[in-house]
Amino acid sequence: MVIRLFKGVSIQFYECTERIVFIDDENEQNAVILKFHLGKSCHRGIQETFTRIRRHFFWNNMKETISAVINSCEACKHMKYDRKPLKPYLQLTQKQHAPFQELFIDIFSIEGKTYLTLVYAFSKLRQAIEITIKGTPDVIRALIKYFSFYGIPKKISCDSGTEFNNDLLKEMMSLYKIQIHIDTPRNPNSMGIVKRFHSTLIEIYRLTKYEQQCTDAASIISLIMAYNNAIHTVTTLTPFEVVFGHVDSENAFNIDFEKRYLQKLIKDHAKRIKVLYKIISDKMLTFKENSREKRGGESDVPLPEGKTIFTKLINTRKSKDKPCFEKAIVTGKPERNTIPITIRGKHKKVKIKNIKRPSKVVLSDHDDTHEPQLGPSTSKG
Repeated sequence: MVIRLFKGVSIQFYECTERIVFIDDENEQNAVILKFHLGKSCHRGIQETFTRIRRHFFWNNMKETISAVINSCEACKHMKYDRKPLKPYLQLTQKQHAPFQELFIDIFSIEGKTYLTLVYAFSKLRQAIEITIKGTPDVIRALIKYFSFYGIPKKISCDSGTEFNNDLLKEMMSLYKIQIHIDTPRNPNSMGIVKRFHSTLIEIYRLTKYEQQCTDAASIISLIMAYNNAIHTVTTLTPFEVVFGHVDSENAFNIDFEKRYLQKLIKDHAKRIKVLYKIISDKMLTFKENSREKRGGESDVPLPEGKTIFTKLINTRKSKDKPCFEKAIVTGKPERNTIPITIRGKHKKVKIKNIKRPSKVVLSDHDDTHEPQLGPSTSKG
């Protein structure tokens, strides 16, 4: 009868088979939410807490009130994983215009042997030099050996390992007037070019070991030559062609180098090389832009100065029982996917992707307790 009377009106009717309690008081609502969130479900999420509470209680805008209380729980902020982390747009790396500008270096180990791996950003020319131990003196000797073949680069990028990030290596870079860039910890994207090289080396070694029964890891050195003769996806040229030009080694000296032709030959070669480098540089930039658009991301992350945030701790992988995040304060504007913060009284810069996504409920900046903040009541309407 009631349904027929309200036919055509956007009103939903529910059949209640059990009696539930209606709560109108704000404090009682928050007390019930905390009881189910802290005691009975051990800090479970919004949906599960809502499902459990509505079996016994009801009030207006119930889910909004539950969301407000749970999103302000300090323990959840520290301990729980971020199921939907921030995903800022990738920042384009420095544009390369010619070979031997920026060199990426790293340490690679396999079958008990250690190598210093080196990759040029423009030409993609790869090399690996065996070293005795993973230490700065061996790294410096390998670099000097490499410079004797290919010359001194303008810039070297490496990770923050102790074999690179030390005064001895920085002094050597200063001596050769090389700019050194130390990668930000826990940011594999900036060293992706050399990490992919390591992955390829492992694939080559596995294939050689499987097909040719080769168990000598030193064979990797000889296989790098084949890799440098492979056509790269971005440049559509081999690394050797980018560095040394389109010259057939068998006909390299079958050119008439008479004096009257020498100057013209050099000028023509220089023009062709400039055009080639411009084409390669544009291709690399287009590839980076397409990769960034394909990956996607958030262009506007709401992290204003003075906001309380939670950032990842370094030791979370090794210590599973420790908090995943730590409270910090934003102290400046974002720059290239990093943002300045104050944490434990120290000023640092962290990657935006390592910040826990802010909840809809903002924590009080002056509250240092570990108790959940009571959310605003919405029972009045």
